[in-house]
Order: sequence, then structure tokens, then C-alpha cells
Amino acid sequence: MELIIYILILILLDNYDFYKNINIISDTNITILINKNNKLSNDYIPYDLEPISLEFSCKDKLLRHEARISFEKMAKDAKKENMNIIAVSTYRSYDYQEKLYNNYVKNYGFYYAETCSARAGHSEHQTGLAVDIADLTLDYDNFESTKEFIWMKNNSYKYGFILRYPKACFHITGFKYEPWHYRYVGYDIAKYIHDNNITLEEYKKRNLWFLYNIFINKITNTINIMNNTISFILNLIICLYILNESLNTLKWDPLLLFIYIVLISISLCLIWFLFK
Repeated sequence: MELIIYILILILLDNYDFYKNINIISDTNITILINKNNKLSNDYIPYDLEPISLEFSCKDKLLRHEARISFEKMAKDAKKENMNIIAVSTYRSYDYQEKLYNNYVKNYGFYYAETCSARAGHSEHQTGLAVDIADLTLDYDNFESTKEFIWMKNNSYKYGFILRYPKACFHITGFKYEPWHYRYVGYDIAKYIHDNNITLEEYKKRNLWFLYNIFINKITNTINIMNNTISFILNLIICLYILNESLNTLKWDPLLLFIYIVLISISLCLIWFLFK
């Protein structure tokens, strides 16, 4: 029923704004946002992909270095509590994702494919930061019914991972609920997203507003410094002019010469301090 609702929404609302005004993303930061409006190039391959230990993954599963270390630590800690966290799908190339999406369209139809499979370049798996998780059965479709899912729900953020596509967030993420799909974003951001019960898209919007405010504050401070500096320099010029006229009139009195040199030295120090 839930899937039918997603498909109806896609049809009635013309797929929202998904796959419109697409941005090509070249950023390799671990907070990179890839979705239906942000796309990776077809030749993008993370430079630091590493194989996950076979103790915690199927064969040939790759994650970026930082994500791999965190995932293995999380899986090891989970195993101490008799939980089996297994990576069943991780990095995917552009070409692999293209074939996967086309197969979904061919076998299940366009609208179904749009709810659960990303078009090539729009898949988080290409970042090397996403991982689909299952227990020892390797059946991620039933992951929500496992004790491992409960453990991940309560602990994944402690290792920098977030549940990427939560329930009732289709209108934000563009994908149906996927209890098996986790994304590495680093501990601080993962904790913030977990504590505030938001998606990565919502975090990015809040973060952009935060950065905007910082930018405005810096611009304001810079303008204030420039105004103070200009005022200082104008006053300095006036003082030096008066001193110069006085020195010319008084035939370079030693005391005035000393004051003149001190003022110039102080002025240079202040200018250096303001612009260092």
C-alpha cells in the first residue's frame, strides 16, 4: 500500500522537482549530497576506495577509507553484542548503476523504478559512502524485522552513519523508506541528524543558512574594520601633515622629530595588526 501511494504521488505531482535543475557535483567531502537533483559525473571514482573485511561483508565490497574504518569498527562492536552487521552493497560505478536502474524500469516499470532506484550519477553508492546492510541471511529486504536493525537504529550515528531514507520522507529524499540503506557522514553530522530526526537534505539546508549567516557576519566585520582603518589613516595623514608643517616651520626640532618617528612606527604597527 505504501509503495502504491509513492507511485501515485510521483504521477500526480509530476515527480516533484526531482531530476530538474540538476547540479553536477565534484566535491569529494564526506558530507557530499547526491540525490535526484545532485549528480556525479560518469567518470567519478572515489580515490580512496578500500575493500571491507570479509568478516563483515560479501565479496568485493568497497568503501572510502574513512567510511570503511568506521563501518568495520561498528560491525566489530555490534558483534560483541551478538549482532551481525553485513555489508551487502557498497560502492557502485556509474555504468553499474545505469544497468541496475534500466533493469528496474524494464522489469517493474518506470514509476516503480523511480521510487527505489537512482538514475546513473544520482546514486549515493557511487560516492563510496553508502552501504546496504543485512544480517547473516544477507536478505536486506527483511532487515527491518531483525534485531540488527534495532541495534543500527540506536547506534549507527555513534559511528558516523545515518539511515539515509527514513519513513515518510519521500517528498524530501525522493526515495521510499529503506531500512537497510545507511550513509557515512562523520560522527558530528550523524549525531546532529539523529538528534534532530532530519534527513541529509534538511541538514544541508540548515547548514547552508548557518554558513550564510557566518558569511554575512564576516562581511559586516570586514566592512567595520575597513571603515575604522580608513578613518584611522585619514586622521594619521592629517596629524603627519600638521607635524610636517610644524617641523618645517621650527627647523626640525629634535623633540618633534622624535614624536614624528614614534607616530609613524605606531601607525605602521597598527596597520599591520589590522591586516595580518
